[in-house]
Amino acid sequence: MKKFYIPDNFNLEELIYEYPPKGIKHFKPIKLIYILDILTSHLDIDLINGYKNLNAEILKMRIDNYNQYLKYLVWTEILETDNLIIPRKKSRGYKFTNKYQTKVKEVEYKDYAFENNLRNRKPYGKKSLKGPNYLNKFYNNKLEIDEKAFEVNEEMYKLKLNNKKLLDYNIKTKKSKDPLKQRNSGYKSIMKIKNGENNNSRDKTSKRYHSNLSRLPSILRNFITYDGKKLISIDLVNSQPYISNRILDYEFWIDEKMKKGDKINYEFIKNLYRNYNKKITINSNLLYIMLRTIAESVDSKGLERYTKLVVDGKFYEYIEKESNKLGEKIEGRKAIKQMVFFMLFSSNGQHSEGKTMFKKIFPEVYKVFAEIKKGDNEEYKFLSILLQRIESYLFIDVICKRIAIEYPEALIITIHDSVATTYEYESIITNIISEELELYTGFKPQLKVEYWKPEEAYKELKKLRLKAKSI
Repeated sequence: MKKFYIPDNFNLEELIYEYPPKGIKHFKPIKLIYILDILTSHLDIDLINGYKNLNAEILKMRIDNYNQYLKYLVWTEILETDNLIIPRKKSRGYKFTNKYQTKVKEVEYKDYAFENNLRNRKPYGKKSLKGPNYLNKFYNNKLEIDEKAFEVNEEMYKLKLNNKKLLDYNIKTKKSKDPLKQRNSGYKSIMKIKNGENNNSRDKTSKRYHSNLSRLPSILRNFITYDGKKLISIDLVNSQPYISNRILDYEFWIDEKMKKGDKINYEFIKNLYRNYNKKITINSNLLYIMLRTIAESVDSKGLERYTKLVVDGKFYEYIEKESNKLGEKIEGRKAIKQMVFFMLFSSNGQHSEGKTMFKKIFPEVYKVFAEIKKGDNEEYKFLSILLQRIESYLFIDVICKRIAIEYPEALIITIHDSVATTYEYESIITNIISEELELYTGFKPQLKVEYWKPEEAYKELKKLRLKAKSI
């Protein structure tokens, strides 16, 4: 029996009875349900208008006449479409109509032929690759999640639904996140971990490793255990600013091969994944000259100050203090972190008060980042892609690989800029992370250990309840 996730108010029998699918050749209910399941995933969704771009190449491998199913679902007003196709850039987008934008539920369907098709054809698609075995192997029946995660997920949804000030902020859209979509994403991740459904992969753009755990809201990870043992995560503090220190060193941009023991450089990262999409095409010579000129001038103090603050773990606190001096009061680590992420990942043409303030506090750093993001279309994404590729290479291909070789029995679960393991490997893995990051970047990292336990989830929930009452 194959499990799927579809809108809670969707009834297939009623739909077929009212609207017989005469236009679908060799109609199979499981194929229609499969399409709905894809659309309950929030991957590849346009964050502005909510349409999900469906990859026709992958769909055709599963369902030859997928277009007939999609037309039927649009005709019956289950789905709506943007009808927009841009060759080599964008597939036609679909989303649920308002009536079916509800909580999701789990359903089971049996069709051996179609299930075999899903099992035997696992195309990771144009945007993803299979993850390494030394990470994949831990996604087994020893990885468990406590049922109480459902209760916490539901309460968070209800609290946010009734209190707009509790909503999380989306840096890319500059809008609040939809609590229903967050609830559904959490619910699906819990169910998939519970059922042992794993579809882990590395995306071809950032090379990050994606799993049910990386998609699970951080508060719910407190209910995860492995072989009955509680887990910890060892996180890199200020991860993106920390990694950005490496690209602010002019030697990073020298056009030469990286040798064993060298710090990571642009030439290595550029060629590491050259067979895949999203090539990084930055004018490295220009950046080398720019950074060397800054390093040899009085402006070098600005870069040095940025680097020292990040390495010492005082970066966000310094921005908060300086913003107050400039009359722009930004309080709290979360708000400042959002501001920094927007500055790193937005185009040069996108403006915000926080971005302007960062430019005033770190003008030399801003100048370098703006140069990397300069260009038309989507060139601004090169900075974020570069930072994420360095991060994923260091954590997956260096750190986790070394742990797997030296301590093959140690649990290693990577969630982007952190590694989760069991308590007994805390000091071993902390030392390996610290050693490798310093070796490849030249800077000693600040690491933070978080203990995954239900008590921590309830502490966060209590804070949310108190905040809701004070509104």
